Amino acid sequence: MIRRLPPVAFCALVLLGCRRSGADAPPLTPEARTAVASSSVASGPRLDATRALATSSADTPLSSKWHIVVVSKSAISIDAGPPIVTLPFGETRNGFYIAPLGDVLRAIDHGHELAFAFDPATPYQLVTETLYTAAMTEITSFHLAVRRNGASTEFVSQPSSAANAQDASLGLFVLVGDAGTSIRVRGAYVGPGCELPRPNAVELSRKGVFDVEGLAACAAKLRARYPESDPRVVLGAGPSIPWQSIVRVADALRASADGTPLFPKVEWGVPR
Repeated sequence: MIRRLPPVAFCALVLLGCRRSGADAPPLTPEARTAVASSSVASGPRLDATRALATSSADTPLSSKWHIVVVSKSAISIDAGPPIVTLPFGETRNGFYIAPLGDVLRAIDHGHELAFAFDPATPYQLVTETLYTAAMTEITSFHLAVRRNGASTEFVSQPSSAANAQDASLGLFVLVGDAGTSIRVRGAYVGPGCELPRPNAVELSRKGVFDVEGLAACAAKLRARYPESDPRVVLGAGPSIPWQSIVRVADALRASADGTPLFPKVEWGVPR
């Protein structure tokens, strides 16, 4: 799920109601589907074993079942196919929707699930645009490729549902910026020491996005304080924050160092 987050406040982005221009495009003819798919998706290994990926604590082996969207420093492609989009962008976007990528995803048989391999330096803005485009083509499960001890692994993020509105939701939002990290729980900001409430957003540490130990301790404290709450977190970041930093934050939120689940249901937000 992708949600839109103001810099120091948060609001939900309803997936089916925002910037649907790409998703409202006319359906591809069977001939067009075949042509687009055959020209954009190559056979053979779907991910080069030497591909740079963010390091992570995720230990689930990366499945080879799904097509994989590869975002490198210079292009977006699928599997081992040719570039669909070259980077940086020219006139290939309509809002958050990346039209050439959306055309290919509409043409291939993806089974509503896709894997994504982002270069560790990929700015968060491009990550969210890629996931948004996938969501607009009816992808319901994102398999995010990472590396652990040299092996390709994954963690999974899924679009939200009506369950988000349940009273059991903690309403946990984490926003990562260049200067620090802010957390909000049930409408109240969390202050240093993971204390509630605070009237305004505050930096939890001058170390910013790299103080994952402090963030992990706060996540564990919140889980212990609200043990029956839905284990869901919306994670957002400034547009230039690199994917590797986001993955480190997501790891700290998903599970403790000993593997105890904390908030494993990660959804994605963008500042506005």
